[in-house]
Amino acid sequence: MKFFKKRETLVEAIAFMAMFAAINALFCVLASFFPLGGLIVLFVVPLTSMVVALFCKDLHYLIYLGASIPLCILSSFADISSAIFYAIPGLFTGGLFGILLKRKAPLYINLFACGVIEFLFFLLELPIIKATMSIDMKSGLLSFFRLSENEFATLSFFGFMALYTMVEMTLISIFALSILPRLGIDKPKENLIHVPAIFASALSISGFIIGFFNMEVAFVFLAYSLFWCIILIKDEFQALSWVYLIASGTIFLLCFIFFAIGFTYDKTHGLNYLNLFPLGIALIGAIRSLFLLRKARSETKILKP
Repeated sequence: MKFFKKRETLVEAIAFMAMFAAINALFCVLASFFPLGGLIVLFVVPLTSMVVALFCKDLHYLIYLGASIPLCILSSFADISSAIFYAIPGLFTGGLFGILLKRKAPLYINLFACGVIEFLFFLLELPIIKATMSIDMKSGLLSFFRLSENEFATLSFFGFMALYTMVEMTLISIFALSILPRLGIDKPKENLIHVPAIFASALSISGFIIGFFNMEVAFVFLAYSLFWCIILIKDEFQALSWVYLIASGTIFLLCFIFFAIGFTYDKTHGLNYLNLFPLGIALIGAIRSLFLLRKARSETKILKP
């Protein structure tokens, strides 16, 4: 029996799901005994859940979800917080990502949505874990890295977690795209060329404004805007648009100058000027997207009889 094939019947799906549920439980056990093992769980569980969602029917995935949640909690007997904080969000976001892939949802929007949902899970679980188990996950992680007294680390903690979820989902998507053809599923196409520029611009501007009131929230917006900016730069490398890359480099240099000035003369909100870096690249990308959109519309009018 080939491994890379869809499990259509319930019997096939149960055997397949049991194997991956056992993998999740194993990593939850290991996370209870090894420092930062939860961060590995944060990657493994969404990956296995995405695979189950791709290979099995959506209804069967609900069975997998219902069995995996208590199994992960029971497996984390030495440190149940790792199951609540890392495993459970991964079961939901990994499954959602796989289901949306099967439905050919735009890849970047799918990535972004699942990353944001996973981050929101973290925010929801922080007070729950603190209230029920008297564990402060933020302070614990900062203390482990000896960054409790570091102001930048404290302010950027949630931004780092947001960025980590995006990196995690990106790595999972790379694996997912490699197995889609074996399942007879077409890779999702990104026809919305203006989406990355719009998201990056909106998030950068919002983060810059919010930063004057709350830097912790601003760093979250910075993390998400960097995600979209990386997509913009990646697409330009693939298209070999050197003019855009040179313009982006120039804008980046100007943003660095403005950041240096702002950080020097505005000590209170100096770090907020970091939002200028993705903003410069995003604006260039927005201009290019508008140009391509206008060009496409002109070509469409010419083709019409």
